[in-house]
Amino acid sequence: MPTENNIGKQCKEEGCLLPAKSRGYCKKHYSEHYRLGEFSNDINKWENKKCEVEGCDLPVYGRQIYCHKHYQRVKKHNDPNWKEESMHGLSKAPEYAVWEHMKERCYRKTNTAYKNYGGRGISVCDRWRNSFLAFYEDMGDRPSSKHQLDRIDNNGNYEPDNCRWVTVEKNARNKRNNVLTEDKVRQIRKKYANGISGYKLSKQYKCSYTNIKDVLNNKIWRNV
Repeated sequence: MPTENNIGKQCKEEGCLLPAKSRGYCKKHYSEHYRLGEFSNDINKWENKKCEVEGCDLPVYGRQIYCHKHYQRVKKHNDPNWKEESMHGLSKAPEYAVWEHMKERCYRKTNTAYKNYGGRGISVCDRWRNSFLAFYEDMGDRPSSKHQLDRIDNNGNYEPDNCRWVTVEKNARNKRNNVLTEDKVRQIRKKYANGISGYKLSKQYKCSYTNIKDVLNNKIWRNV
């Protein structure tokens, strides 16, 4: 892992273009110099070294100048004194879980939904990505457990002007693979009442027979 002083730097070995990892060298060249004993005089200089943040008595993390806690703050927020937002007391709120899941869909490649969000270029605006409180201020309380975070433009990003709370049913209508609209739903119900079968309607409107049945049985699009 690169030390704080080496982040963003290139290996100082002449002709090497790899990033610096330790003492200004890439992993390969650091290992070579280490085997030659060039760093033996400094081997114990990190022992008992304390974090450089004022008032912190924790030992440094590896060969950093900060303890693990403050190093992570520098790595994520470029500020060792950044205060964790969990201190706002809302980490158990349902809106906080929505905020976390929103970011995971966009930035965690192991998330099962990533391919439909981050994988196709959907991102979270800086204001929201860096602050739950900003997200909460813009979106307010989740109206009910049946409401979800919805993007008005399904190809747009997560940002104040493009997001709203909607019910699960309405959110499903906004999915990019949904071929039905309010006008089509009215047509389907009218044609079915005039004797056209659900199977023929599914072919005509290019959707599954199950969707047609759900429309006709008012399981979806109830208020249309």
